[in-house]
Amino acid sequence: MRTDEIYDLVVVGGGISGLSAAHFFRKIAGPKARVLLLDNHDDFGGHAKRNEFHSAHRTMLGFGGTFSIESPAPYSAVAKGLIDELGIDVLSYPKYVTKGLYRSFGMSPKIFFDKETFGVDALAANPMPRVGGESENDRTRAHALEMFLRESPCPNRPKLTTPDYLPKTRTICPA
Repeated sequence: MRTDEIYDLVVVGGGISGLSAAHFFRKIAGPKARVLLLDNHDDFGGHAKRNEFHSAHRTMLGFGGTFSIESPAPYSAVAKGLIDELGIDVLSYPKYVTKGLYRSFGMSPKIFFDKETFGVDALAANPMPRVGGESENDRTRAHALEMFLRESPCPNRPKLTTPDYLPKTRTICPA
């Protein structure tokens, strides 16, 4: 690796933030500006390439800044402008997503509880899932919350005896 190269900007991280920083800098500095973009993956884009981390006997997933790019409603004017300038067709997302894909493989959104914090490695049904363009409209919130509480590793959890699953005076997972 050469160490005598000179750059006007060095960006570490090729996710949406790093790419945006490089784009906006070059836009201001001009096309002759030298920008070095470094990333620990073989391609750029953040969540465009799912990050998997393998540790011991488990796999952890990391999602980048483009996780919910299909829903630009909360984006700032600058972010919306960048999406438009780069030619990203956000409205085409529904044409390419396969709703029900995860369910077709018998999968559903889960929340991971680690052994170090909860005493056991466990997965519990996500009571408010929205993953990969899917939503759980076929389950009521009460049922989803009940499933979550049954599957979560809270050893001193009170029994669910009423439809009021989260009363203000009850602790769900006491210490």
